[in-house]
Amino acid sequence: MSISSVYTFSFSPIIKEFDSKGNGRIQTFRIKNESDDPIAVQISMMTRAMNRDGEEINSDASDLFVIYPHQLILQPDDSQSIRVQWNGPENIDSEQAFRIIAEQLPISFNKENTNRGQLNIVYRYVGSVYIIPENPSSEISIESVTPLDDHLVIRVKNGGNRHTILEDLILTLSDGIRTVSLNYDDLPHMAGENILAGIVRDFSITRPSQLTGENISGEISYKETR
Repeated sequence: MSISSVYTFSFSPIIKEFDSKGNGRIQTFRIKNESDDPIAVQISMMTRAMNRDGEEINSDASDLFVIYPHQLILQPDDSQSIRVQWNGPENIDSEQAFRIIAEQLPISFNKENTNRGQLNIVYRYVGSVYIIPENPSSEISIESVTPLDDHLVIRVKNGGNRHTILEDLILTLSDGIRTVSLNYDDLPHMAGENILAGIVRDFSITRPSQLTGENISGEISYKETR
């Protein structure tokens, strides 16, 4: 078995916002073959949801978008524009999150050594697409703080209609006697996380030694970032 050339391509932008109606429901991406060999690429759309532990859940969303072209062959150093159109509801109350996937198909264009086995190494880009409602904003709050051994489970909810990334994060915790403030560097598994609209997430952090009580409350501040 031989290993084929490692085909590479670029795909941009990796994040794109769409309007649900009007001209903004159509957006353009660009793909370029940066290798010395022809490649075949397929573009697809997936839904994007997330459970409380942060595990992403995806399913086919091809009925909500029109992609042209959705499959293509790129010659070396060739580039191509990809037109993507939102085909879902015009009126939405909350931001809709999706994944756009550009994936190299495992097709060999090398006609030499056809009697030998060949392993094609494929590339895959996974980007973010958001369908934006009117008057979008995030609204992050702490729903509960649950002691669990030497950790605290912080339940966070985005009650807004738009996602946000938890930048410049400050988490203030109190057991009624003492108050502790934790900043971005103190919260490595929470800071910088993307909280989708309407999503509830659970984050486990090390319990500050100053907080000895069992009834702990929390407040959060952050810079709304997309």
